[in-house]
Amino acid sequence: MDGQILFVDFNTYPVDPSDTLFVRNLSSGTLETSLLREFEGAVDVRIQKKNEKRDASISFDTTEAAKSAYNTMNGVEMGGKKLHLQFDRDPQKTNIPRENRQGKK
Repeated sequence: MDGQILFVDFNTYPVDPSDTLFVRNLSSGTLETSLLREFEGAVDVRIQKKNEKRDASISFDTTEAAKSAYNTMNGVEMGGKKLHLQFDRDPQKTNIPRENRQGKK
């Protein structure tokens, strides 16, 4: 790359951002309450258990809050496992009005 300019855009995401994050690779001891505490701005957490795998959907009031959490928490180790985050692509889970969410503050 001698003499070439490399532009890196750290504000891009593999999926269009939404107000809900999908979290993969949770440890077996991870609780919804601990995710609410660790993910600043989270208003709802739902853990799904499939065989030995545990994933979660974490909802935020705004897409901006979800982006901030993504930038802070993606790749962070929690419970001995590295978290893998992506924005939720399911239109039924994204942009849920706050009054219709469970676990809201």
